[in-house]
Order: sequence, then structure tokens, then C-alpha cells
Amino acid sequence: MSDSAINTSNFDSIDGKKLDSIPLSLHANPVPASLIPPSFDTPACNTTGFPADGSYDGSPCFVRDYVKTNYNINLKVNQYIVYLTYGLSLHFEISAALPFSKVRMSVVSQATIVPNSFAPQPPFIFNRFNFFQPTIAQAAPPPNITVPNCPAAPCFDAVFSDSRSVTGLGNVVVRGKYQFYTGERLGIAGGLDARLPTGDEENFLGSGTLGLKPFVVASYRGRISPHGEVGYELNGNSLLYGNFIATPTATKSGLPSRFLYVAGVNVAVTKRLTAAFDLYGQRVFGASQLEPGHLDDFGACNDSDCAVVTPGNPIPTSLVKSDTDISIVDASLGAKVRLFRHLLVTGNVLLKLNDSGLRAKVVPLAGISYTF
Repeated sequence: MSDSAINTSNFDSIDGKKLDSIPLSLHANPVPASLIPPSFDTPACNTTGFPADGSYDGSPCFVRDYVKTNYNINLKVNQYIVYLTYGLSLHFEISAALPFSKVRMSVVSQATIVPNSFAPQPPFIFNRFNFFQPTIAQAAPPPNITVPNCPAAPCFDAVFSDSRSVTGLGNVVVRGKYQFYTGERLGIAGGLDARLPTGDEENFLGSGTLGLKPFVVASYRGRISPHGEVGYELNGNSLLYGNFIATPTATKSGLPSRFLYVAGVNVAVTKRLTAAFDLYGQRVFGASQLEPGHLDDFGACNDSDCAVVTPGNPIPTSLVKSDTDISIVDASLGAKVRLFRHLLVTGNVLLKLNDSGLRAKVVPLAGISYTF
């Protein structure tokens, strides 16, 4: 038997946050006095407002400056999947799913430097330590940087943008399934899915590691045909949970395991038309989740000597929190039409029912199946 399906995912949220408005703020790391050249006229700053652990003590005042950004991310995946199934015996079959994807992603970041410190003038121009320089920024390679033309004043605002697309094979899934009970209407089977690391995990094409999922599936044949499946997926180490930024010292960590379940029903409307409803759920163990948080504002100096510090307010940002169990639930509504004896056409939509994970509100899918 041969099947194929096409689906399009326009991702619009991650853990309940809209992808078109993700805040992220950061400030400078501590700067030990030993790293400051003698000619650099920046004495240690007033410690008022610095962390109580003393990590910033001795740093110059420019560490009080911070960058506030807002990200607009556009991520779209078009996927074409080919399914192949072959029965080795009356009760045992093997199958494979080969996904081919086109991934397009663009990111626009609006960045603002918040100048909480004053630099001595001279030698520093504009009496500020940190600002964007238009002539340098606009000549930089991608990501593209746009800075307002402000030669007479420091530029505290800039827009960073970049886009990429990639096309390729995703993770191939090979399945072996054995039907160990066949009744008059009830059938029960078990098997194993092996997800192969054939997709590029750094470009949204794959997971980067082998995954094994034993499962059990049951179905009841009738005009109203309920069915269900439960499985547990074990995964190896992947760059997705490690660090693939610091090449060549990239590290891998264990991809979270998952408990998966499907419950649904097919209803024979006519001899050729069947309506379908399915509930897809998964529990991901030890997942990273994007959560709202804040960055401490160390406060603003009132002058270059920073004798007086005006306290700052917490800065909204998004943080990644690890070791969190999350649930992802979707519903599928669709129909199957048998055009000919061996030809079946399927269409449905996948609807998200909660906010965990990287999600699209609606994912349309169309498929065709031919039995020979």
C-alpha cells in the first residue's frame, strides 16, 4: 500500500507566547578591574543596585547599560510525506514514512540600548559608552542591521533582520506492527516505531537522534469505529538539547522522552464517505519551556561620577526553564472519500487545544492512499 500526504504549518506561538512579540533583554557581564587598560578612564562604579553577591563589584559603570529587544519570528513548514506499507504475513506488516519539508524562517529584532551610565567627555563622544554606529552597523554582513541616521546624537535604536529557507528530508520513521488479536470486530496490535536521525536538526528538519517508540493499538470495526493507541518514545542525545552554537565544541544532551496517546472514532456516513475525529496527546518529560521573567535593572547613574543612582524597575524578558513536564494536545477533524476501489482521498485539519510547545493554530492536511 502507498500513501502520501501534504500539510502546511504556520507556527504562531511558543508556550503560549506569540511569535511576533517575544521580549528578550540582556546586560553586560561583569568586567574585573584587571581587564581594564590603565588608559581607559573608567573607574569602578558605585555598587548601589548591583547584585548582592558582589559579582559586579569593581566593574565600570557601562555594565549598567542594557539592551532591550523584541523579536518577530515567522516560521512556516510545508511538508510532503510518503508512506509505504508491506504485509509480510497475515498479521505482520512493516511500513515507512518519508517526510520531505521546506522550512522558511525570518526574524526581525527591534533593539534598544538603555543608557544607564555616562562616559567622561572627552575621550568618549556623546558622553555615552554604548550606542549603535550607523556606518559600521549598516556595512555588517547578515543579519541585516538598520540604524537611524543620527550623526549628531547617539543612536540607541536598531533593527536586526534575517531570513533563511531550507528544503530536505526529515526524520524517516520505520514501523513494524504485529496483530496479535483478531476478533469478529475487535483488533489489537502492537509494534515498534524507529525514528531515524535523517533530518538536519539545526534547520527544523529533524530531531538529531534515534527515537524508539513501542506502542499498542486497538480498533473496533463497525459503522461507528472507535480506535486508540498508546506509546512511549525513548530518545538519544541531540544537539537540540545541547549546544550547537559553539562550534566546534558543540555538545549533545538527552532529548526528552514522551508518552503519546491517540483516541478517535470513524463514522461511516455513506458507503464511500467516512467522517473522522481524533484526539492526539503527548506528555513530554523534562522539556525546556519558555516562561516570562525579568532582568534586574541595576539603576541609572545621575552623572559620570555615578555618585547617585536612580533605582531601576524589573525588565520584562523571556527565559528558558528546563526540567519541566508539559502536555501537548491537538484535535483532528476530517473525512475520507473512497473514489475507487483502491483509491482513498483524505482531508482534515489539526487544531491545537492548549498552548505548550511550538504550535500552529490550524494545520491543514490532504492525503491520498492507493492499495495494490
